[in-house]
Amino acid sequence: MKSIKSYKSIGGVAILLGGLALTSTGNAASISASNSCPGGVGCDTGVSSPFPSYGFSMVIEQRTSDNTIFDLTLTNTSSTSTPLALIDAFAMNMGGGTLGTDFSVGGFTAPWTFGATGPGFFNGVNFTYVGDANSPGDRLAPNGMLSFWFDFTTNTSFDPWLTAGTDTGGGFGGGGDSGQLAVSFQQLGSGGQDSDLLAANWVNTPSNPPNPPNPASEPPVLMLMLSALAAMLFSRKKIA
Repeated sequence: MKSIKSYKSIGGVAILLGGLALTSTGNAASISASNSCPGGVGCDTGVSSPFPSYGFSMVIEQRTSDNTIFDLTLTNTSSTSTPLALIDAFAMNMGGGTLGTDFSVGGFTAPWTFGATGPGFFNGVNFTYVGDANSPGDRLAPNGMLSFWFDFTTNTSFDPWLTAGTDTGGGFGGGGDSGQLAVSFQQLGSGGQDSDLLAANWVNTPSNPPNPPNPASEPPVLMLMLSALAAMLFSRKKIA
């Protein structure tokens, strides 16, 4: 909040001409990716009947306080019918930058591990990076959310995600689902024995413009200050 004040001296008295503190708040810029079944892209028709309703949404929001930090939230948007569809892992590509050199990742709100794929960690997966629940009890249930952050050394844009290449789920839940982001679901089907991988691409999320200052509180203050100024000018004129 920034307050701008200007003063004018009249007859040795300092008059506050303007002291309104104008504030505005706005939503941070963001991108998102989502997919769901039935009706989405790449739904596995082999999942046993009754066909469950399962899906995900991931949002990346740039911090307004530090534009090199991006907050990510993965949400399990599946229905709450049993057996519960659980998210046990996700995979993503990055269009630039290297973990540990150009950016760091942390702040996980649940015991999950994030790292570059390769020997010792999801070796053979097509995607560059994977986030994985540390244990079955850490998987995301319907309406569950996992939040974490990316902290870049210099990057201030969404380009690392928006310009990332797409991959299929080879080595990561199988299937031909292709996207910049893929999410793995477990415990699908009537007996909870099935699994599926859903993929999606990032899209821009329009940000709301800043809220204008509340005009309702300003006119009375302005009128009071103008009235005081007029009264002092009138008094000065009468004395003269």
